[in-house]
Amino acid sequence: MLSREQALRSLRLVAGSASSGYLAISWKAQSPDAKMRTEYFAVADIEAAADLAMQLAPEAHVYVNSGLLGSIPTSGRGSNADVTFSAISTLDYDVGDEGHKQALSRPDSKDDVHGFLEELPGPTAIMDSGNGLLVIWTLDTPFQIESEEDRREAAQLQKDFQAYVRHHAKNKFGWELDKTSDLARLVRVGGTQNHKSDPAKPVAFWPDSKFHAGPPLSQAQMRAAAASISPRAALRRAPVRGFHADAAETETSQGRQPVLESIVAGCAFMDHWEANAAVLTEPEWKAGIDIAVPCIGSRRQIHKISSAYPGYSKEETDAKVDRALEGPPPRTCENIASEVGFDGCDTCLYRGQFASPIGLGYKPAALASIGRRYVFIAARDAFLDLGADA
Repeated sequence: MLSREQALRSLRLVAGSASSGYLAISWKAQSPDAKMRTEYFAVADIEAAADLAMQLAPEAHVYVNSGLLGSIPTSGRGSNADVTFSAISTLDYDVGDEGHKQALSRPDSKDDVHGFLEELPGPTAIMDSGNGLLVIWTLDTPFQIESEEDRREAAQLQKDFQAYVRHHAKNKFGWELDKTSDLARLVRVGGTQNHKSDPAKPVAFWPDSKFHAGPPLSQAQMRAAAASISPRAALRRAPVRGFHADAAETETSQGRQPVLESIVAGCAFMDHWEANAAVLTEPEWKAGIDIAVPCIGSRRQIHKISSAYPGYSKEETDAKVDRALEGPPPRTCENIASEVGFDGCDTCLYRGQFASPIGLGYKPAALASIGRRYVFIAARDAFLDLGADA
């Protein structure tokens, strides 16, 4: 069943929050010798892109490039080198043998994939592609690619996160999932048709009632996931962008500001403060604010986190932030353990390295996260995983 609404949903996931760039709509007729063709649409013309998808869907496979292009290529459908904005991470789960060339070990059913996904960070959307599932994670901070360094970092992080998912699929079920992490990956457009079988199969999003959609995925989560199977993956250079920090806020007259994302990644108490904001005690809430206020964009982030509390008040939160800004230096680790009473400090690997969790704010979030679990033993050139089962 064709659906323009689902086509638009697909394209809007790719476009994300972008105000510029081009969607690449590619299609291929059913005949074996048919060639792939591509047409480009500015983000502002997304409705026209959906119209074309609907026009083509009855007779052709219709795809969209998973990343936005900075300009229209002189030839071809666009490659990694042309992508300037990436708002999603995707993985294809081929199911069974129909419509697939290689004889790999695959899930027997789509329900098998659904059960496996419950063990991963929750995807934003799942699309039945006819002979498998396309799993889509939206990113809370899209990759904005302005240099070759940005491109390498974005491509590597997508690759590392997908390696994490593929690793767990292989270890637990023996599934061999295809590598589909490139920034210019073709993905099917929702609401169209898969013509690899007769009759054609609909390409359609799973309804919300069929699975629990997760929140947008952060780059810190992607790095932490990759580090759980390969600690060295988290040591690759990555930009520290903070919790949606504005570039103009990253420097002060005293030097670089700490980043709240890094503190949350490395400090068990601040992780608790962010994750359990809805049930924090007043002393815990205030202590977290005291630590967060020197960070980039702190007031905005404190409001965002605090709003999870049922009795949240903008005025009260602003008053707490103002007092913290005027008050003494950020809470120390000793104060959090003894006065706030947080027992997670006793096993913290950073205890003694910093007087306050604020010190973690100057580390890349990936390194702060890895330091909570792994110790590097130089003599053996190896990591000791303190979180592994004995």
